[in-house]
Amino acid sequence: MAIRAKSRMKDPGFLFYIGKPQRPCLCLPVGLGREGRQFPLNTEYYESYFINSNVGWLAGGDNGGFPSYISHRVILYTSNGGATWNEQYGEPYESPLKSIYFVDQNNGYACGESGIIMKTTDGGINWSQQVISSFHLRNIFFTDNLNGWVTGEYLGLPHYTAVFRTTDGGVNWIETQLGADESLSGIYFVDNMKGWAVGGANSQGLVYYTSDGGANWIQQNIPTTEYLYRVFFIDENHGWASGHLGTILSTLNPVPVELTSFTATSNGNNVTLLWQTATETNNSGFEVQRKQTEWESIGFVNGQGTTTKENSYSFVDENLTAGKYQYRLKQIDFDGSFEYSEIVNVQVQAPTDYTLFQNFPNPFNPSTTIKYSIPADGVVKLTVLNAIGEEIETLVNEYKPEGAHEVIFNAKNIPSGIYLYRIETDKFSSVKKMVLLK
Repeated sequence: MAIRAKSRMKDPGFLFYIGKPQRPCLCLPVGLGREGRQFPLNTEYYESYFINSNVGWLAGGDNGGFPSYISHRVILYTSNGGATWNEQYGEPYESPLKSIYFVDQNNGYACGESGIIMKTTDGGINWSQQVISSFHLRNIFFTDNLNGWVTGEYLGLPHYTAVFRTTDGGVNWIETQLGADESLSGIYFVDNMKGWAVGGANSQGLVYYTSDGGANWIQQNIPTTEYLYRVFFIDENHGWASGHLGTILSTLNPVPVELTSFTATSNGNNVTLLWQTATETNNSGFEVQRKQTEWESIGFVNGQGTTTKENSYSFVDENLTAGKYQYRLKQIDFDGSFEYSEIVNVQVQAPTDYTLFQNFPNPFNPSTTIKYSIPADGVVKLTVLNAIGEEIETLVNEYKPEGAHEVIFNAKNIPSGIYLYRIETDKFSSVKKMVLLK
């Protein structure tokens, strides 16, 4: 059975699906419109929404097929739990509505084909309209009077699906494009940041997740190829989706970020960190932290969002002095929650020789980095010379501990040309060439 129409209730907070093969509908008492007319028997009511056990709305219509061949759009209202229904909006020769949602008893929204979005602020007595041109709209959802989302399909070429977001109660809508040749029929948010959209494309069911209010969407792995029509969550970890041929999906337990390995290896004055994950859920990334006396953040590596695939990560901590170091990962979710990894230890050995490295970049403009290493504590002098050997700037002239060091040379006040840089200690001296190109 193709389950396509949906009923939603704000209180007590559950939903159920209604329908029949091919033509979704809801059985209703026969009622007359405000002008005393009765809609054709092929009227389809695609969605209902209740704010309590008595007050609710139905949205639907027809594209003008057999037997009437007249398209129409309709919204019905009940105040007695559906025992009787009255027409609040009904117009012929208008495309049908596919979704309806009420934030409270007064403020509601509906959307449908031909890009129509309707809004009421008086419980459905009056409705205003706006159009997102060239789109069919499938489902609408709001978390409050300002923040809402609607799914749509672009009717031109190339065909694609999109999610539109408003943060001003529907005055303006911002589009986020998703996949080509896809269609999204359901959307749900648990707060203003975290939400899901469902649909399908090319014999594949689709579930998308966002943690930033819909600015970015991550496709999630699901165990079905059937098209999905609607989605509902009671919190960020427990949700359901329903679709074609009676498909019902559920997610009841979040997949954690499972760290399978984390190692640290020293190479000269650098430390390379490697780690792997078996699964990830809502993983924004990893903050890399280092400690000698106090923990400090030294970098960030982006995660893979939600995935059940293995992933490998790396980070290089460069130009360290000799000594013992500790490292850990702070895994951060998109909602800001975090967990720490185990701590790994590594020893950075002191250099065994004096070394002056080639500057980088070279040629440069106007700044370049000069690195050097010394195997013992002592006074180091590092100077810059012009092409004829005249000293033009002193970069270092002080006592330095053993280990690797670096300094940045800024040449903004000197002209282009070939320059030299020289290191001097009581046991070592060396000179290298660098090129300034402005």
